[in-house]
Amino acid sequence: MNIELRKQGLAIGLFLSVIAVLAFALTLKITGPQLSWDGQDYAQLARQLARGEGHTSKVLISSFAQDVRDEQAWPSTFRPPFPVFLTSLSFKLFGVSDTTAVLWSGLFYVGTVGLIFLGFEPIHGAEVAFISALIFALSGCGLIYARSGLTEPSAMFFLLLGFALAVNKDSGPWALLAGASLSLCALNRPIAYLWAVVILGYSFF
Repeated sequence: MNIELRKQGLAIGLFLSVIAVLAFALTLKITGPQLSWDGQDYAQLARQLARGEGHTSKVLISSFAQDVRDEQAWPSTFRPPFPVFLTSLSFKLFGVSDTTAVLWSGLFYVGTVGLIFLGFEPIHGAEVAFISALIFALSGCGLIYARSGLTEPSAMFFLLLGFALAVNKDSGPWALLAGASLSLCALNRPIAYLWAVVILGYSFF
C-alpha cells in the first residue's frame, strides 16, 4: 500500500512539474527573458567563465580596481559561485544568449514545484500540498524569478530539499544529505545559514 501511495505521489509531483514546464515555456515565449541588473551581472560573469577566463568581471571601469589595465579583467568576489557555474554550463551547451542565461533558473523553478508537493504531502496531506504547488507553479512571482537568471529559484529548491530530507527522514545518512543540500543553498544565497537554523529547530522540536 505504501508503495502504491508513493508511486501516486511521484506521479502527481511529475504532473505538477509538467505544468510548471508549460507555464515557464509559455511565459518565456510571451515576455522573453527578464534579466535584471543582477541577472545580467551573473550572465557576464558566466560568459567570462565559459570563455576560460575564470570568475572575473569587466563590468566596472578600471578606476575602481587598483593596478588593473583597461583591457584586463579582475576577480569578482561579490557573487556566489554556484549560479555563475550553472549559467556558464548553460552557455557552453546552448550558446551565449539571454534565453540560455535563464534556463537554469527555470529548471530549478520547475523542480521546486514538484518538490513543494513531495516535501509537504507527508506533513499537510496531498490536497494542501497539491494546491500549494499549483499556486506556486502559476504564480507571477515564481515565473518572474524563473525568467530572471537570479539565485532565488535554485536557493529555494535546495532549501526545500534540505527541509524535506530533515523533516521526513530519520536516519543519519538522510540528515547528512539535508546538510549537503543546505550547503548548496548557501552557495546560492549565503543567508541560507540562517534558514538552516530554522529548519534544524523545526526538526528537533
